[in-house]
Amino acid sequence: MISVDCDITTICLVKQDDLGYLLKLGGGSLLGAAAIKYGSALFPVITTPNILQALTMIFAPVIVAVLLLIKKSSVE
Repeated sequence: MISVDCDITTICLVKQDDLGYLLKLGGGSLLGAAAIKYGSALFPVITTPNILQALTMIFAPVIVAVLLLIKKSSVE
């Protein structure tokens, strides 16, 4: 059941906590979009290709997950 703290004289569509979350989410989205669009102009080093760094970013989480699964399965 959804409960909203409003009385008859006020119109409440969203709770204050939800409104704060939505504002943070929207602000973060705008900052992320600006960083993606204008990041290469401000920091050109982030757009230089580096295959070793790219492969590390791709395979590191997979390797960590596999090692954690192996560790968990050997304990039980």
